[in-house]
Amino acid sequence: MDFFRFARKYRHLPRALRDVASLNLFVGAGAILSDLIQLLNGNLELPIGGIISVMIGVGLLDLNPLARSWQLFFLKASLYLSPLACLAALGLTAYGVISVPDLPAWKWMMTAAGVGVGFGLTVWELRVLNRPAIRELFGEHRTFATIVPPELVPGVPILPLPSQPAPTFRKQDAERLPRV
Repeated sequence: MDFFRFARKYRHLPRALRDVASLNLFVGAGAILSDLIQLLNGNLELPIGGIISVMIGVGLLDLNPLARSWQLFFLKASLYLSPLACLAALGLTAYGVISVPDLPAWKWMMTAAGVGVGFGLTVWELRVLNRPAIRELFGEHRTFATIVPPELVPGVPILPLPSQPAPTFRKQDAERLPRV
């Protein structure tokens, strides 16, 4: 596929969403390439993480709500589990369970900077995917009433929020709702 035609196809999307999808595509392609290099060296590894990352990247570009949900799941898991893994590693090294080679201070600083950049990217991606404008692109603004065709449930009240009266469908309401 021509790269410029590919870029024109997704030009209407917000820049931040394209950046998040591109980051997924690059990370997934890198993971797949790494596993292919391992295959050439005689090690068979399945590039499941890379394939999932590429599929999520393509799904984000195609505005697939399932891709957004999976990306949010993986981002939140990494946001919560990464600090726990770092603390566990520090605790294990402090008690001598695992040994850490004596490395120069600059290598430790580069490692800490890499972890910090990864954590920052995770927070940034979460903020991008949770913006109201981005949620609307994926159809997250829909309610039950706009997803279920009104002719299937005429006159049946939808469960109200505690502070609202129960709405019911009428014939004139059916013409105002968009068709799915």
